[in-house]
Amino acid sequence: NVQVPFSRNVYLTLVSAGLSEKKLDEKLRVGLAMELYQEGNLSLGKAAEVAGKCLATFLDILSEHQIPVVSYSKKEVDDIFRKADKLARELKK
Repeated sequence: NVQVPFSRNVYLTLVSAGLSEKKLDEKLRVGLAMELYQEGNLSLGKAAEVAGKCLATFLDILSEHQIPVVSYSKKEVDDIFRKADKLARELKK
């Protein structure tokens, strides 16, 4: 369990904004998981675990924040299309 210390003033500001301790904990866990996943430091499954969410829910959260689940480089995309084109030509024979 990790605790994030806040000054009393910050804590009161968060509480007055309607954030319960449970909601704050959830936001911190999900935010951290998204950041670490996006940076490539966590796998999708581990990020969902850090967030405290099932995989499907975490995928929805990533989608809501427009964080891609799959990311290909231009070279990888070019390779995929080249292989698909080659396969299509072979199937026509």
